[in-house]
Amino acid sequence: MNLLITNDDGWGFDGIETLTEVAREFGDVWVVAPHQPMSGISHQITFEVPMSFTERQPRSFSLTGTPADCVRVACTQLDVEFDWVLSGINNGANLGVDVYISGTVAAAREATFFGHRAIAFSQYLNGFRQPFEWPLAAKAVKRLLPELFESDLGVGEFYNVNLPDTQGQPVDGLEIVSTQMNRHPLPQNYQPYQSDQIMYCGRYRERKYEPGTDIDACFNGKISVSRHRPDG
Repeated sequence: MNLLITNDDGWGFDGIETLTEVAREFGDVWVVAPHQPMSGISHQITFEVPMSFTERQPRSFSLTGTPADCVRVACTQLDVEFDWVLSGINNGANLGVDVYISGTVAAAREATFFGHRAIAFSQYLNGFRQPFEWPLAAKAVKRLLPELFESDLGVGEFYNVNLPDTQGQPVDGLEIVSTQMNRHPLPQNYQPYQSDQIMYCGRYRERKYEPGTDIDACFNGKISVSRHRPDG
């Protein structure tokens, strides 16, 4: 099985290194990732600007482009037919309407345009504690991948997976739930900053959500798996 790995936090980031290490247990791995952090850039594509495409390690490339660029370049410039595209593991959750904002999720969405099945992985931590608990995230992803690879996900669809904050506890017993995307907007909280400037100050944990949705599951200690198509 041929697996393409990408992210929006940048080549060499802890999350993509964690995902790459796990993925190598399931198939042959290629990495194409942005050369610098590209969080929150959504599905932006680079036009009319040259991009540097550099092999940093065998089968591992950085690109001076966006996460969606990385998938597009990998699918057209590498002589490989990928079975799955895996994006992440993102440094923070991508829940609800985040799927329209996230570069991590955009990479998975871009993969579907090339007929590939894809999975976006994100790790939620309440309050963005540091450092992230990547070994626990690796165990959760290793547990998930066989089930997702064997699922009935169709060509042109992708999964959005959010791992909950386990507070350092083992992940083996975490419940895996299929969820719907929560459609409430993020908290609308802007405050004056300097002079005529304002700054977004919404608190992620305070966002509205409905029971049974991806936010509800992840915030309450469950692994959320939502299924998406680019057209909805």
